[in-house]
Amino acid sequence: MSKFYNAICKIIPRRLIYKNKMYAIEYIESDYIVDKYRIELDNQNRILNIFVDCDHPNSDPVLDEFCMAVGIQGKYISYDLIGEIEKMIETYNLNHSYFSVWSYIKYGPYSNEEYLKRREKEKKSIKNKMRNSMNYMRNIGIEII
Repeated sequence: MSKFYNAICKIIPRRLIYKNKMYAIEYIESDYIVDKYRIELDNQNRILNIFVDCDHPNSDPVLDEFCMAVGIQGKYISYDLIGEIEKMIETYNLNHSYFSVWSYIKYGPYSNEEYLKRREKEKKSIKNKMRNSMNYMRNIGIEII
């Protein structure tokens, strides 16, 4: 029997990989921002699948199943691994994707320093702190970590 880790959090895609080069996503239509995702776990809390709630070029358009990086499936869930998964979700890998994203994003040169600043600013926002609080309350009583 499977169990799930459900996360309500706004994950804004911030970067994309195309032809093995990194770019910053400067604008994205709101329909393509992830508001929640779900991780399916086996009985021993190992990751089976990841599902996102919106169209993502790295998730199956019919099942919404996210294509994980090699080595994620089968790992035991942890807070660090959840952080890695969220970074994967906020990165569009267009080297291996189900569809093209050019019509609903604007992109430009990538700066790792700028990316880290934007990510830190989002982590400190009141909305993000409230979402994290809701996730914590939602998952109380579910022994997954």
